[in-house]
Amino acid sequence: MQKADPWAGLQPYLSQLYQSAGNWFNSPTPQYYPGQTVAGQAPETEAALGMGTQRALTGNPGLQAAQQQNLNTLQGGYLNSNPYLNSMFTSATQPMVDQFRNAVAPSLASQFSSAGRFGSGAHQQAITSAEQPLAQGLASAASSIYGGNYENERQRQQAAIGAAPGFAQADYMDLDKLMGIGQYRQQTAQDLINANMQRYNFGQNQPLDKLNALSQLLQGGSSYGTKSSEGTTSNARNPFAGALGGASALTGIGTALGGTTAGGLGMLAGPWGALGGALLGGLFGG
Repeated sequence: MQKADPWAGLQPYLSQLYQSAGNWFNSPTPQYYPGQTVAGQAPETEAALGMGTQRALTGNPGLQAAQQQNLNTLQGGYLNSNPYLNSMFTSATQPMVDQFRNAVAPSLASQFSSAGRFGSGAHQQAITSAEQPLAQGLASAASSIYGGNYENERQRQQAAIGAAPGFAQADYMDLDKLMGIGQYRQQTAQDLINANMQRYNFGQNQPLDKLNALSQLLQGGSSYGTKSSEGTTSNARNPFAGALGGASALTGIGTALGGTTAGGLGMLAGPWGALGGALLGGLFGG
């Protein structure tokens, strides 16, 4: 019977390596980080969230005042509200009134009095004719001042109508801010859920990961993969493929460490074959 044992000087190191691998495999390591995996909110962030929520719920006082002002303008509340309008009219027309009262009317009265016709029909006709320019001047001033004020307010009404959609849209700004704060809180909560999911997935896949790691070590590998602990979705690997790969690796290592050409496990194959069989039996329930 031909045997192909490893070099005698290497065998103690291989035995030590595999003994260490077995001890590690049967130990509770690796374990998931036991502390908090997501940072909590800073006090400044919590304060900003609270202040932002309060502002979004109560609204902007300046915006509310602007909306009320716009509504008053739309309803024509300022068409006759100018407190200086009458004073402007009086100031503009007082010189014309004074001119008629202090110059035109006395001059006519003096003329008709000298002719002995004061109070006559002709006198009254002359006064009526003289009052026409005054009436026209007063009407022109009224049209300019009162009509101009009315026109200006109508233009403001039209501008208010154009601004109304903007004010209505601005109402949703607070809602958008509130929604943004809510989405931020929701994302933070989701981060915590994702962390718990990763911890759960890690625990669920740890036996298979350790078996794969042992298989790599027995084949001369030196790395331990933890892919199952990454991400937030369920692990989609085929667990049966990993387990079968481990069984194949055990058989291959047994042959390399001294198995016969007929497939015997040799000097070190017995313990690892039993270990592999026990592990696979535990995974598959038999």
